[in-house]
Amino acid sequence: MTTQRSRPRHLAGPKVTAGAPPHPPSAYVIRITHMSSTEQHLRVTVAALMYATGEDQRALGAGLRLSQAQVSRKQSGRAAWSLTDLDRLAVHYGMPVVDLLSGADHAVSKLSPRRRAALIGGTQTSMAF
Repeated sequence: MTTQRSRPRHLAGPKVTAGAPPHPPSAYVIRITHMSSTEQHLRVTVAALMYATGEDQRALGAGLRLSQAQVSRKQSGRAAWSLTDLDRLAVHYGMPVVDLLSGADHAVSKLSPRRRAALIGGTQTSMAF
């Protein structure tokens, strides 16, 4: 007679019985989103720019003609930033696309003083173009 090991319910995968060899981790269903390092750097850059300007996802979405939910999906990696989004980000933050792709520190340094929040991490009204 074999007994079943208990496992957390949130793990989706085959049940393991006592005495049976454990399944490799790949036997469990784990959702992994593969994204390029450029996508990761862009997400970090957008987050840094939002912080420096005091914008939240709703304000950024208004400036890019996106919903807050769309910005959230793009920032979490569940959706990709498109080339159109990249162009809109550049206009929104008043810098060339190449500055957005050159890293967070570089992009924040290129922000116009009028776009920076008076208090880093503070709030600022979004400007829609």
